[in-house]
Amino acid sequence: MITWSQVGNRPVWEEALQAYAQWASWGQPHWRRYDITVTPGLQSIWLDTPERVLNST
Repeated sequence: MITWSQVGNRPVWEEALQAYAQWASWGQPHWRRYDITVTPGLQSIWLDTPERVLNST
């Protein structure tokens, strides 16, 4: 049995589980299909093309 605990303000384990579920629902794309664009005001993670943004901050 594995036990774990979280500390801090972010539920990191739940975020990891959600990310895995999303990745699996997309058909488990290879890591080489992902890329990132970074500008002074924006960071975007995308799959296959810059128009398919997965996350942006």
